[in-house]
Amino acid sequence: MKQPRNNKRPHYPTNFVSSLKIILWFFYEMFSNVFEIWSLRKFYKNRSINVENPSVALVGDNLDEVNGIALSSRTLVRTMRRQGRRVYLIGVAFHTKPARMEEKGGAIFMVPGCCSMDQPGYEGSETAIPKIGLVVKLLRRYPIDLIEIEVPGGVGFTTLVLAKILGIKTITHYRTDLIAYFKFLIKNPLGVWALNTWVTLFTRFGGPVVVPSRAFKPKIIHMGVSQENIHILPRGVALSMFNPEKKTNGAWERSTSNYSGIRIIYLGRISQEKNLDMLIENYPLLGKKDYDVNLTIIGEGPYLEEMKQCLSQAKKIDFTGFLRGTELAGVLAAADIMAFPSTTDTFGNTVLEALASGIPCIVSNQGGPQEIIEDGKSGLVFDPNVEGDFLKKIIFLMEKPDILESFKKAARERALQFTHENSADTFWAFYQNLLADSA
Repeated sequence: MKQPRNNKRPHYPTNFVSSLKIILWFFYEMFSNVFEIWSLRKFYKNRSINVENPSVALVGDNLDEVNGIALSSRTLVRTMRRQGRRVYLIGVAFHTKPARMEEKGGAIFMVPGCCSMDQPGYEGSETAIPKIGLVVKLLRRYPIDLIEIEVPGGVGFTTLVLAKILGIKTITHYRTDLIAYFKFLIKNPLGVWALNTWVTLFTRFGGPVVVPSRAFKPKIIHMGVSQENIHILPRGVALSMFNPEKKTNGAWERSTSNYSGIRIIYLGRISQEKNLDMLIENYPLLGKKDYDVNLTIIGEGPYLEEMKQCLSQAKKIDFTGFLRGTELAGVLAAADIMAFPSTTDTFGNTVLEALASGIPCIVSNQGGPQEIIEDGKSGLVFDPNVEGDFLKKIIFLMEKPDILESFKKAARERALQFTHENSADTFWAFYQNLLADSA
């Protein structure tokens, strides 16, 4: 694939007119490449599927952003490639970045888009339509047996339409609880309804659905997907990277003010859908109760400045911004408790990273993180609908140092069950079985 030095294209703000322009661009791209698409359809109709060693493509929106979907998708592809499997990742480069091929041998493609607009309610993200001609060329050069669509956005929709025309089997991955996010992030009720309808229809017609936790299976059933078409497949964590031994690498001293007391951290996107108001309301109460405690917020997002303002009167707080690699691993390992109040996470990658670092987590009884920890052993589950329960769980661990230490050991042991290799093996077996059943 040709790699242009930049990715100049029309980019629009979020509004109704921009949405119409995106739709028109999609139809223009489809009709401009109708003969190439039809030729490719003939090619796919005449080829057979290798069930034992299939060729799989993961396709997603916003893969040029630092988020859980982008990172976990890349990790899954790279792990499978190391295992000798034919798997690819296809996304659209952000309008501010060049189109490119990230992995030697053609593993990760960030193709240019023909247009894009700001994603509704999600600052820093884009809805884009890829240059369909280039996607067609990729699908011919690397014949695909199965497509997994990570997000129901512009890239996902374009790929779904192409797959239906070409006869390629598709599955969708409900990685993010978009319907819950819309309620937090979109102020227009009509916009919330339209987006909910879009996600529901996309999920219903996109093929079998993968979810990372049992908690979201009922929601997918409510969208009209049959129970037998919903598959729970967990993710993995880099156990060598996130490790209690990283505690002594000096990252905590470099990245924080190194306050005294119990070290509480939050790691994740700084956005309202993460239920961060619960952290804002409860952390200052610990200071008023004369506990020696400090809070470190790791991450970035649209709610960051407002969160700083809300906590401006509270003591011993650090906002580190975005950390990665050994710096993040060191800060995690040096902490004592991970407070993760989100009620919308389908899995909780950062919770798993904390457990691997030997840090017990306090999580909500809504969403996927509750299924990662072992309540009362490697973490605690709180009920966000019970006033004071979140604070109560934090204080329990703070006041019982022996229990806290036992939780830390159990946290690491729990994380050992979630390796990238095990996750990749589980996904690959699922792909093979799905293709064998449809052969």
